[in-house]
Formats: sequence, C-alpha cells, structure tokens
Amino acid sequence: MSLTNREKQIIDATAHGYINSRIAEDLKVSKSTVNVMLMHVFAKFNLDRSVEPDINTRIKAVLIYLRDYKGIKGLDEYIENHSSQEAV
Repeated sequence: MSLTNREKQIIDATAHGYINSRIAEDLKVSKSTVNVMLMHVFAKFNLDRSVEPDINTRIKAVLIYLRDYKGIKGLDEYIENHSSQEAV
C-alpha cells in the first residue's frame, strides 16, 4: 500500500530526526495529526507497536521508507536485525 503525500512528509521528517512536535510545527498541523499519520504509516508497513517498543517501530518505519521510497539499497539486513533486538 502506498503512502499519501502527507504520510511521506511526516516519515521523511522523522527520518531526518525530527520529533513529532517539530514536525507538527513545520507542517502547520497538530501534534495529534502527526501521531495519526505515523500510525497510518506503521500500519501500511505492517509494523505492530504492541509487539515492540515505539522507538523500534519508528526506526523500522524510517528504514522501510528509505528502502522503498528513497531507493537506498542494503537496508534489509538492518531491518531484520532491528526486528530481533529486544528493548532493555
């Protein structure tokens, strides 16, 4: 399933290291809109936040975005390795 333009903007800003409040400010939307859009991205990438910590989900979403939408090669191993790491 493809991402909407707004979802792409939000996950791209996340990839640049911005936190939700900064993304909301830059895009002139509410922080809750950013949260909802990230949930949509996670769902479209088949990422389940109930299975792993939020930070792992965000990192995996960014890696998938960079691989699938920015054409960066060689990320599959990182995505798989990150899946197997457990939060401390």
